[in-house]
Amino acid sequence: MAPSPLLRTLAVDSLLVLTVKVLSLPLGYYSLILLARLYGAEAMGTYTVGLYLLTTLAVICRLGLDTGILRFCAAGGPEAGRDRLLALLLPTLALVGGLGALTAGGLWLAGDWLAGRFQAPKLLPLLPWVCVLLPLTAALGVLAEALRALQGPRWVVLSQDGVFPLLFLLFICALAGAPGARAVAVLGLALLLSHLASGSLIVARLLQGLRQRPAGACPPEPLRELLRYSTPLFLSALVWLAFGSLDSLLLGWFQPPAQVAYFEAANKTALLVSLPLIAINAVLPPLFSRLHGQGDRRQLEGLGRAASRWTYYLALPLTLGCLLLAPRLLGWFGPGFEAGATALRLLALAQLVNVACGSVGFLLAMTGHQVALTRILALAALAGLPLLGVGAALGGLTGLAAAKAAWLVGVNLGMSVAVHRRLGLTIFARDVLPAHLGGAVAAGIFGLSLNPLGPVAAALLFGCTYLGLTARPVLQEMMLLLQRPVQEGTS
Repeated sequence: MAPSPLLRTLAVDSLLVLTVKVLSLPLGYYSLILLARLYGAEAMGTYTVGLYLLTTLAVICRLGLDTGILRFCAAGGPEAGRDRLLALLLPTLALVGGLGALTAGGLWLAGDWLAGRFQAPKLLPLLPWVCVLLPLTAALGVLAEALRALQGPRWVVLSQDGVFPLLFLLFICALAGAPGARAVAVLGLALLLSHLASGSLIVARLLQGLRQRPAGACPPEPLRELLRYSTPLFLSALVWLAFGSLDSLLLGWFQPPAQVAYFEAANKTALLVSLPLIAINAVLPPLFSRLHGQGDRRQLEGLGRAASRWTYYLALPLTLGCLLLAPRLLGWFGPGFEAGATALRLLALAQLVNVACGSVGFLLAMTGHQVALTRILALAALAGLPLLGVGAALGGLTGLAAAKAAWLVGVNLGMSVAVHRRLGLTIFARDVLPAHLGGAVAAGIFGLSLNPLGPVAAALLFGCTYLGLTARPVLQEMMLLLQRPVQEGTS
């Protein structure tokens, strides 16, 4: 039978994206270790606060228009004309960039108050760089989603997960040695230079893609329609800030910068579990939008189920590694970071649930159910934000990690229920018994070999055992899926 072209696209693009992310993983992770070792926990914590201020405000300034651009550009397909795309992009960039510049001015005026409130006096030398970066990163987020819709995720991932972490690592090494507050300013300069270089690649590829489009092939899409679609997504993005950025800011509100650094190390390490899902999410949204537009529900569900299952097989050993090696992994950052071991274990388990649920958020957003997604996230915010605040205030980094893990699990289960009710689809990872059996056997071998062989040899035995027990069923399923139409079923 004819192969499924969308599954083939998913498999090939996901493999390429995952390869880039895996290759970039040591860069980003080693950058955190170098931040801690070269600049100290206080400088790392101060930098983390500044970075999350930038991330939070940039998301606010985008107004959800980045996801709107992704859906509208992808829905137009290869025949979408240059005039239509420019009619969407140019006003969006003007709006987002202008709002970013205004917000940067307010951030500059509030510098002294922020430094005092976050107990981080060294934040002041970092804020000028954050203010310069704010309109730039807000606009680059829109351009990256447009490029992903037009030319696929490869160049976006290469820029954001390849060029950026490599340059940032090089800059923090080359500029290391500045004393006191100047060290934090050096980190801001490294951040700016890395953004400029990686953003230039996105802009260049997007311009090339636009030049290849026919002029006037489609009438321009009304900007009003884009804004109407993006408004609920903007509200959803604000809620996700609690998961992505506000947790560290809340901890910095109640604890000194060193505690923020410990939590950041645990949080970033736990995110390794969701790396397969992040990779496949770079590919899936345009495919979801296209299949929904064609009314092909069977293939839509098959695509989501296959993606969830593949990512779960990869995420499970990463979770077990975080559970078994938590103190040793955090010890790489330097003395004192072992305090985040319990936080790392809690967050890793929550990320495994996130992977098992699959790309439910993108599935709702790309199929016109963005209002339902916003309602779920709004309810989660009403319960989750106070929970995060109480956890940070009463339990420090461990309390915050427990609150964040519970919030993440609840949000993913809620979105999974919404996908089932709204679309009649279930994409939760199923038929993963070989992964569980392989993980249990590999963990047992790791425990038996840890003391006599040491952690490195035991980890290698763990990986080889898991791969040996799970590689065959995974490869068989992938070959079967690529050789038959999705409509025949993928479970």
